[in-house]
Amino acid sequence: MKKRIKLIIIGILVVGMVVFISVCALSYKAQETNDSRVTYKGKILTVVLKENPTTPYVWEFTIEGNSLKALDDNYVQDLGGQMRDGVGGTHTFRFEGVSEGTVVLNMNHLSRNPEEINPLETIVIEVQVSSDGTIKDVKVVN
Repeated sequence: MKKRIKLIIIGILVVGMVVFISVCALSYKAQETNDSRVTYKGKILTVVLKENPTTPYVWEFTIEGNSLKALDDNYVQDLGGQMRDGVGGTHTFRFEGVSEGTVVLNMNHLSRNPEEINPLETIVIEVQVSSDGTIKDVKVVN
């Protein structure tokens, strides 16, 4: 009888731990948006874009509003980061919410050629930031 009670208690504890770990893992996951290239968690917005700097095109951004600031951006070439001509990679941009408001973030795939003034692609991202800098909502509008 005592052995059976111990097994029941152990079973309840194991189930409880599994539920707790699952909830913690879900709460740590970044919020997804309507575009898989854009995610956010807490005060941080992350934009991950394919880029090949061996071509004349690179990603640049503009921010319309004061509620978001650029933290950093990092390019990592595919194939283990070995810099090889013609091999593309991923450019990751991180932004931080700083004050309440709505911001428009424009990600522009621009040519470094001064004769080409129109972007190859533009991604417009609307970001709503709360008073403590937490990002409340993000929508990619095109």
